[in-house]
Amino acid sequence: MDAREGWDERLLRPAAEGMWIERRNLGLADCREEARYPCRLSVAINWDGSIESAGRGLAVVEEAVVAALTRDGLSVYVLAFLCGDEWDLVFHTSSAAQALAVVKALERDLASVTLIPEVEPDPEWSYYRYRLAAPGIETSSPTKAR
Repeated sequence: MDAREGWDERLLRPAAEGMWIERRNLGLADCREEARYPCRLSVAINWDGSIESAGRGLAVVEEAVVAALTRDGLSVYVLAFLCGDEWDLVFHTSSAAQALAVVKALERDLASVTLIPEVEPDPEWSYYRYRLAAPGIETSSPTKAR
């Protein structure tokens, strides 16, 4: 399963109200592997201008987190939110303990950011399915994830 195909991006709240942007992996809408990935893992990336000034764009940090958590099929990347100075990446994982260990190791490697993981049981992927159905302000056409 290629979890990096078929993403869309949409605005949930306008800039005047503190912009929120959501990216959804539409390529997993018909996924039938929920039982393999019963836990939802959210990884909040706290950042400020220092990441960019240090030459580490947010996209580089996101790519590192996604690569580490999806390696060997540990997790699938399902959602992302940009909310002010925080970027939340949402995965479904086969092993909460393993995924948390990966995030802890990544935080040591990415010293200029703070990674805050949160794990919840979600065997039916209810939050992901809710986000697929939730309205946004506008939607772009599906694209390949960065």
